[in-house]
Amino acid sequence: MAFIEIEPITIHLQGALHVGAGYGRGLIDRAIVRDGRRQLYIPGSSLKGKVREACERLAASQKLYVCRPPYPRGMCGKTREPCIVCRIFGTPGGRADESLGLYWDNAYLTEKWRQAAQGLSLSYPRTQVGMSRRRGVAREGLLFTDEFAAENLTFHTCISGHLPL
Repeated sequence: MAFIEIEPITIHLQGALHVGAGYGRGLIDRAIVRDGRRQLYIPGSSLKGKVREACERLAASQKLYVCRPPYPRGMCGKTREPCIVCRIFGTPGGRADESLGLYWDNAYLTEKWRQAAQGLSLSYPRTQVGMSRRRGVAREGLLFTDEFAAENLTFHTCISGHLPL
């Protein structure tokens, strides 16, 4: 077992970003996540999920066994040897004697961005229409507004944890 710490990790947005908070606010139907100080951030769980998905595809392309997330019953657990991805990222109901994987910290705006953006809005609303997949036209009653983080923002985060070697 080895302790690993990777920092800093810099994330530079090249386009708009929407990481939903699961609720609306005012005229916005789907707001983005913010911390207690109302600052934008990217949850570590979202980062972990995106990287895990990419690792699953990479491992599968190399013909390595990968379990079947996101459903816990299809994933490695207490009853089977963890796949290469679960050894890195952890698994629901993993064995007590094994690593729970890496800890992914939330990604917060860099200090430079926080200072430059004081008093400015770093998000904007975008109104969209829900589409009928079958007919390829707008569906009646499905006008909604999402909130997006502005383009070109830069975030910092880190990853740490124990990994079996």
